[in-house]
Amino acid sequence: MMENISYWIFKQMLKTYCIPFMRSARISGVLDLPTGPKIFAPNHPNITDGFILPMIIPEKLNFMIMDKAFRYPFVGNVLKLARQIPVNFRDGAKAFQAAKSRLLNGENVVIFPEGILNPENKPIPIKTGAARLSLETGAPIIPVGFYVAPKDTITLNPKNTRPGPALRCQVKGNCFVHFGAPLITPSSLDTNSLRTEIKNLTASLTKRIRKLSKQAEKESLK
Repeated sequence: MMENISYWIFKQMLKTYCIPFMRSARISGVLDLPTGPKIFAPNHPNITDGFILPMIIPEKLNFMIMDKAFRYPFVGNVLKLARQIPVNFRDGAKAFQAAKSRLLNGENVVIFPEGILNPENKPIPIKTGAARLSLETGAPIIPVGFYVAPKDTITLNPKNTRPGPALRCQVKGNCFVHFGAPLITPSSLDTNSLRTEIKNLTASLTKRIRKLSKQAEKESLK
């Protein structure tokens, strides 16, 4: 009960941010999503990308979120009570097992397989976590492409004194979201086949996400 209330509060927090700045989300692509547990795998150009997904998907979503967010006052407590998944890059196995447990329990997981913010949508290699979760649980992967026009974002670190990409967030305009067809994985594999399938599935997911983000960008030009 408390978990459901906390997730509702979590959604209201995101909605409070979205309403003043985002006129609407423009959603396109494969919208007939399968029932049961799913792995949503979007690209990650802005730190606010994931804010819109709970507004679209009526089912509860378990986000894999950097663990430092759980240390923020109030926000961190809500994330914990809503059972969102903290990710510590020094102990990725713990987050992976938590995500796997949620999927096996019939819940949905959101993972950003690029692993870092990618504001320029560069063709960076994505991580294998989404593929491994799918192969170990049987949950389909739903690739998602996000696009927000740069003019509708602000950069929180304009001098970029910190290592890594610019921290961008949306403050106005529309968020364009393009859903792809589910990637369905084999039900059983031997050890050697599993390694090959992880590699192939990750490569396929990489291509899908890049294509979908480009399609979302084209939608913004209409």
